[in-house]
Amino acid sequence: MKATERALVAGQLALLGFSAMGGVMLSDQADWSPPGLFALLLVVAVVSEAFRLETKTFHISAAFLSLVLAMTLLGPSPAAGLGVVVMGVNALRRHAPWRHTVANVSTYAFFPLVGGAVFESVGGPSLLNTNAATYILLVFALFMTMNIVNFLLIAVDIAIVDGQSIPSSVRRIFLPVLPVEFATGLLTAGVAFGYQDRNIAAVGLLAIVGLVFQYLLRTALTSMESKDELEGRTRELAALQVGLLGTVLQTLSLRD
Repeated sequence: MKATERALVAGQLALLGFSAMGGVMLSDQADWSPPGLFALLLVVAVVSEAFRLETKTFHISAAFLSLVLAMTLLGPSPAAGLGVVVMGVNALRRHAPWRHTVANVSTYAFFPLVGGAVFESVGGPSLLNTNAATYILLVFALFMTMNIVNFLLIAVDIAIVDGQSIPSSVRRIFLPVLPVEFATGLLTAGVAFGYQDRNIAAVGLLAIVGLVFQYLLRTALTSMESKDELEGRTRELAALQVGLLGTVLQTLSLRD
């Protein structure tokens, strides 16, 4: 392992330790109530990861939606706990390399904790019954912001280990799916608002949101990769034509 990779792993472990301490400090027994909501979000996230859609570039799942709802409807500690459990179960099921596990667990512990803490610090939960429009906009803004944080944390890992620059990752991965993320953020905000009467059944809409998210995002990524593959085949065909032309010219010169 290179020195830069060792430094990356050390930083991810430090991030995980910081998240663990922050989760303990911010934990409130009331945040874990009702337990049925936490269980529902956990099931949706785990099932989504189990049936995630895989492309040539990366993986797609709706677990992020459950994390955002945990940040807004429960609190920072339950959200961080949810992220750790989901990534842990996913690593065990897929027998992921330990370095990938560290990267995923540290990322999914950190940004849900920060997102939940920020949402509480700006008075997000109290807006649910006082200003519905502001509440929905705040949940949407939280979704998009944490999406960017999550992406950047993974992009740094990709840049150090695989050598793909962050601007390249933004251009090739993040920007093509931004419209889908935008729409999914609005749907997530709507589901969060639908829970205003503590109706757990309303959160069941998350399953539909997740399916829509996975389908649309998979469509966008498949189109992007099909375009790259077509461009690659076109370049190969052009090179072949140039090679054939050179062979023909060489044959004619030999005959002359």
